[in-house]
Amino acid sequence: LKTDIVFYDLTSSYFESSDSDFAKFGNTKDYISDRKQIVIGVILCDGLPITHYVFKGNTVDKSTLKQTVEDLKTRFNIEKVIFVADRGIITVNNLKELEQNNYDYIIHFATQNDAPFLLRKNKCLATKRRNELLAKPISTKENISAKEVYKEDNRRYVLCLNKEVRTAELKMIKELKNKLEKFLTENKDKKDLKLKVYRKFGKASKFVDFENIKINEETLKYELQIAGKFLLVTTTEMNKDKVLDEYKELRTIESFFSDLKHFVNIRPIYHQKTRRINGHVFVCVFSLLIKKLLEKKIERNDVEKLKKIKLGVLNTGEERIFIVKKIGEMDRKIFESIGIEAPGKFM
Repeated sequence: LKTDIVFYDLTSSYFESSDSDFAKFGNTKDYISDRKQIVIGVILCDGLPITHYVFKGNTVDKSTLKQTVEDLKTRFNIEKVIFVADRGIITVNNLKELEQNNYDYIIHFATQNDAPFLLRKNKCLATKRRNELLAKPISTKENISAKEVYKEDNRRYVLCLNKEVRTAELKMIKELKNKLEKFLTENKDKKDLKLKVYRKFGKASKFVDFENIKINEETLKYELQIAGKFLLVTTTEMNKDKVLDEYKELRTIESFFSDLKHFVNIRPIYHQKTRRINGHVFVCVFSLLIKKLLEKKIERNDVEKLKKIKLGVLNTGEERIFIVKKIGEMDRKIFESIGIEAPGKFM
């Protein structure tokens, strides 16, 4: 098992009803805000879960990283690792935590709030520098590409471009520009104009020069320049393409969470006691570990086929007989391909 790169992210799972101390209202990732929930953190290595965490439902994502870092050192004795995580978990304090523990990282430099720390400049200069880096051109024939655009001490800044996303965003900006121009033509009165534009277009109101009641050409030019781009920051020595590839692997943890909710059906949770809630999450994550190990030997679709095999229970006095249902010739071939003897009719 490769433990030199770890992927960390969180999801949530809701309850039907629960009085557990862990069941709290919080920032739901299931889009069901009227149910109490727990927050689940998972660390993947080489596509496999090596550990998981159960947090109270009102836990904020960014507050969980310190425990995770300590766990990697104490429980798993992992001294050197590259930490890959998404923007919701990363804060200035979390990055300091990683650097103090000599952990390298690959992160998405998404917000201006982190600019002063990541670029080691005051906020005004850091924000300006970040915007300059995002606006740099990338010439490539590849659909997704990367270019190292800046280096400062141990940090390297890799600008990435997704051409498909760029095409879609350019189209969206053009359509938005036309709608804004039409709206401004019909609303020449400056009174309450900002409020009207914000109510109709939200954050897109940044495209409007309210003083002259027209499109803000400078903002428009910048948004056109950065369409389809994102900026990664890394302390690793990987080349730019490898940095991008590893960051893209965060999709494996998104796939893991999808399986957690739709393959093993972790939700909704009906347990009341904390130890049973923990047990429920453990069984679900362990089931997915088995699934992921199987997928290393057989196709994902074959694993889905095995899910159709059912186990019935027949109680005869003090004895319980397990009856295997719905196992066919194709299922037996799948068992044979992974070196496991197919179960008989009775167990």
